[in-house]
Amino acid sequence: MLKQTLSSGINADYVLMDTWFTTDPFIQKINALGLDVMGMVKQLRQRYEYNGRLLNLRKLFQAIPNKKCGDIICSAIVKTKRGIICKIVFIRNRNCKRDYLAILSTNISLDDCEIVRLYARRWLIETCFRAQKQYFKLGTETYARDYDNLISFISIASIRFIMMEFWRRYEEDERSLGALFRFTKEQIQDIPYQAAIDSLMRCFISIPKILEEAGLLKKGCLVKAEQIINDLLGSWFNGICNFLKQVIPLPLAR
Repeated sequence: MLKQTLSSGINADYVLMDTWFTTDPFIQKINALGLDVMGMVKQLRQRYEYNGRLLNLRKLFQAIPNKKCGDIICSAIVKTKRGIICKIVFIRNRNCKRDYLAILSTNISLDDCEIVRLYARRWLIETCFRAQKQYFKLGTETYARDYDNLISFISIASIRFIMMEFWRRYEEDERSLGALFRFTKEQIQDIPYQAAIDSLMRCFISIPKILEEAGLLKKGCLVKAEQIINDLLGSWFNGICNFLKQVIPLPLAR
C-alpha cells in the first residue's frame, strides 16, 4: 500500500503506526522507501543498543538519566538490532501514572515534544476507522479477500465518511465558521474559479461570431447558432446545479 501511494504521487514525511507494526524488519523496509517511522513500542524481547549495552525497553528506561516529572519523562537515541538509529521517547501513561508509554522515531533530529505531537495525529486515524466501522460497515459489508476489491471498498467507505463529516462540521462544529473557513477562503482566492468559468463561458458564446467572421457560418444563421450555444450552456449549468443539490442539501445554500 505504501509503494502504491508513493507511485501515485502522494508524498509523506512519516508513517505512523501502533505497536503491532513497530518491528525492526518492518521499520527497515519503510526506511528503504525514503520514509521515517513513528510508532508505539511494546515491552517485547527486542533489544536496543545504548551506551554500548543491549537493553530491553524496561532496562533502557531505567538506564536513562535526568528523568522529568512532566508528561514527557525522558528520551534516548539508540540503535536497533539491524543497525537502525532511532530515538525513543518515554511519556507518562495517563491511564496509569506509574506506567509509561514509549514512542519510537527514526528521525532523531526532532525534539521530544515534536515527536509526541506528530504521533498524536494517529488518534484521529483511529477515530476515523472506528466511525467507519460503526456507521458504514467497514469490515463487515464485504468479505472479499482480493486486494483491489478491499482497497476499493475502503475508498468508498472513506468517501462516505468524509461527506458525512463535512455535513456534521457545517452544522455542529464552530470551527467551520472560524479558522477553517478563512483558510478555505484563502485557498479559493489563489484560484479564481469564478473568473475562469466566466472566461470559458464567454469563449463558447463568441464561437458563432468568430465562425461568421471567418466565413464558416451561413448568412442569417448567427442568431440561431448563438441561441443553440446559450441553450446548451444553460442545460449544462442546470445539470451541475442539480448534481450539487443532491450531494449537498439545500440548507447549505443559506
